[in-house]
Amino acid sequence: MFLLGGVTLLARVRIGKRIERARWLRTAPDGGPAERVEESYERVEYLLSRRFRPRRPGETPREYVDAVCDGTTADAATTALDRYEDARYAGSVTEEDAVAAREAFETLYRTVSSISGY
Repeated sequence: MFLLGGVTLLARVRIGKRIERARWLRTAPDGGPAERVEESYERVEYLLSRRFRPRRPGETPREYVDAVCDGTTADAATTALDRYEDARYAGSVTEEDAVAAREAFETLYRTVSSISGY
């Protein structure tokens, strides 16, 4: 009986985490343009890690995207990465950059979902 309760609890926790992650992926980031660009790229990197592999320690975001992306994911991931680098290192992003980063994520999400049934 105790084992069944433990298994049930574990299943609920796992399902809860999956629901929370799905909600996070589908909810648009808020904040200023730089914050939204960075959060959009975080979502892109998460999708890439699920589709291909996680980013390795010491691997830059650019090295990671170049290493894992294929023809179906490269354009969207690179668009989000370009905006991320502007936000992170140049410190200059606009509202249009934030929108472009979000659209790149959404494109990648649809692509990855159609490929893997994700």
